[in-house]
Amino acid sequence: MDKERRKLYKQVSASKSEDILDNLDEHIADDTGGTHPPQQRPRGWIFAALVGCIAVSAVVGFVLGNCTASKAPSPPTSTDHSQHTSHGSPSATEADHAATRILDCGESPARAKAMGCRFDLMLQRWIPAACYDETHSELFLAKYPRKWYYDIDLKQEMDDAIVRKGEHRATYTPSDYHKRHCSYTWELTSRALQEQRPLLDELISFEHTHHCNGILLGPEWNATEMDNGRPKPTEVDPGYLRCAPYTIWLQDMPE
Repeated sequence: MDKERRKLYKQVSASKSEDILDNLDEHIADDTGGTHPPQQRPRGWIFAALVGCIAVSAVVGFVLGNCTASKAPSPPTSTDHSQHTSHGSPSATEADHAATRILDCGESPARAKAMGCRFDLMLQRWIPAACYDETHSELFLAKYPRKWYYDIDLKQEMDDAIVRKGEHRATYTPSDYHKRHCSYTWELTSRALQEQRPLLDELISFEHTHHCNGILLGPEWNATEMDNGRPKPTEVDPGYLRCAPYTIWLQDMPE
């Protein structure tokens, strides 16, 4: 049988090898009495295997790409925190809100509350939460307690809780309030600068600073003025302040 294979291979050119191989299989089958089935070249399954490998590679690449994308760090998202920190200072988000624009509190207690503003008792002003220093406010009031009254004669005392609501039209208090108020604003300014927090317009106003100088440098600056043996009253009207970082105030500096 080997002799017949070699003889047939020598009689054909390389270009006709495929046809001869098929004839050879038939010839061998005839010689052996057809006991073995004719052998065929494995052409179809090789092509199918190649296509399968390409498909598998594509699927693996797709899966690995998705896995890598899912593990990539996502950009941080901002969360709106309406609460203050445990020390009573403005939260990071409140400061962020004031970082690019001037915040205000409208022109009414209802509007101020709706905008998240707080009422500062010593300032007697509604101020944006980003500028409210609750810690210092409470410490100052504890050290220098103050009474408030409905009347100019300082006889009908106004409850502290009512004043803190900031809904009154006016209140009266002993005249030393102006001196305490001025020292309070300067301390607020120093704390805000140290902590790099936004500033109230009144705190950086030269006109307000000049006004305070005139009060504090006057005679008996640390004494309460008396009128017929009674503390001389002063009227204090609630108001509304604005809040922004110093870099923003540079573009629109308060007078």
